[in-house]
Amino acid sequence: MEGANEVALFSLVQYDTLILVVLIIIQTIIVILLVVDWLNNYYVYQENSIIHHSGIITKKNFRYTLQNIEYIRYEKSIAGKIFDYGTIMIKDVLNSREFRMRNIHSPEEFVEKFEKDIKNLPNTFIKKQL
Repeated sequence: MEGANEVALFSLVQYDTLILVVLIIIQTIIVILLVVDWLNNYYVYQENSIIHHSGIITKKNFRYTLQNIEYIRYEKSIAGKIFDYGTIMIKDVLNSREFRMRNIHSPEEFVEKFEKDIKNLPNTFIKKQL
C-alpha cells in the first residue's frame, strides 16, 4: 500500500510541475507580446503634427495636424498621479474622432507645448473657439 501512495504522490508532483511550466511559458509569451506591442506603438511630435506609428507586421502611420485639433486635454489615474503619467486626449476636427495617447510621462508638459504651438499657428480651430 505504501508503494501505491508514493507512486500517486510522485505523479501528482509531476502534474504540478508540468502545470507550473506551462503557466510560466504562457506568462512569458504574454509579456513578450506586450513588450513588442509597446515598442511598435509610439507617437512622434514634429512639424506641428503628431504622427502615430503602430503595427508589428503591417505598419500604420496616422498624422494629426495641430491646425485641425478641436481640443487637447489630459487625465491621470491615481497611479498616474503617483508615477507622473497619464492619457492625452486629442479631438481631430477633420476625422471627427478623439484619439488617445496612453501612458505618457508628464502629460501636462506635452499639453502645454501643444497649446503653445497651436496658438502660434495661423487659422487653427482652437483659436476660432476662443
